[in-house]
Amino acid sequence: MRGFNAAIEDCNEIHDKIDAMKDEDREEDAPFYNKIYARAHVKRAAAYTWTSEFEKAVTDFNAVIETAKYAAVFNEQEIEAFKADVERIQMRSASLKHKQEGDFQFYKSDLPGAEGKYLEALELDKENEYALANMGVVHLKRLEYDECIEYSSRALSQIDNFYNDTKNFLSNNILEVKILMRRAKSYEMTNQYENAKADLDKCLILEPKNGEANNLLKHVDAKLNTMMFGKYKAEADDHLRNKKFVEALESYEKCLRATKKATTLDNIAIYVNKLACLLFLDKLDLVVIEANDAIRLIKNFRNRAETSAVSKEDRERLRQMDLRVSVRRGNALAKLQRTTDAITELERALKIDPGNA
Repeated sequence: MRGFNAAIEDCNEIHDKIDAMKDEDREEDAPFYNKIYARAHVKRAAAYTWTSEFEKAVTDFNAVIETAKYAAVFNEQEIEAFKADVERIQMRSASLKHKQEGDFQFYKSDLPGAEGKYLEALELDKENEYALANMGVVHLKRLEYDECIEYSSRALSQIDNFYNDTKNFLSNNILEVKILMRRAKSYEMTNQYENAKADLDKCLILEPKNGEANNLLKHVDAKLNTMMFGKYKAEADDHLRNKKFVEALESYEKCLRATKKATTLDNIAIYVNKLACLLFLDKLDLVVIEANDAIRLIKNFRNRAETSAVSKEDRERLRQMDLRVSVRRGNALAKLQRTTDAITELERALKIDPGNA
């Protein structure tokens, strides 16, 4: 459960209880007590390693490796594995010292110096997630986004290897969140918005109140929606040209979902094209309903235009779309034999464009 300090305390208690026994009591079942004592050494060594207390970890492993009475507890293969662990721990310790020297250079704004130390750390321990993460920071500072993504991904891979099975037990995800944020920023800067969104979603699962992640996610979502809008609109327009009205309607609906029916000229244009599809499909009641939504958007846009600068071209575009919505709504009402309503709607269209045939 990654409760390393609790594991250390338990192992200390095991040793204390066995040490407190009388010699004759302990000798009566020496193989059992030696086994328990030795295994507590190994588990404590692992816990010390995870808490970066490397000297204590090496001391515990060596106590097992060098003590003859534990020879019956562990076989030769296990002893060799402990020796390899000691070498890895010592390498990790040395690697972290280089990483710390790199941090000092980084805080002095000496990016080349920091990079050099981080690379030295990785030469000793290529799996050092802290050095990998900080190399990502160096590249992010230099606006080298692809390199930031590469190092951040390597760091996150190490974290996943360490913690994936027990992530639910962890309350401290600071390092992972930091790395995800760095990679998300780099993805955003290289227009990889789907990847950026995935990283930000992970950040907010680990740290729901992260304000920076929430703000960046809003920006990324807006970019994604713009991209999706363009993609679906191109599909819909192509279907409309080929008179595939059902398929066009589906794609136009996707456009509106992507933008959440915001009050924009582009969304009004989508409604205009939807009305054309619905008329061709003879879905007259839907034409009237959708036209009402379109007219509401037009009114909202016109009200907004009164308080903000809108170009002459956009005003003319709005007028033309308003005209088409009104004509198509009037046609639908006429086919539904709602004659009075149809006349009223077409009179409205003539006010927009008096010379319209």
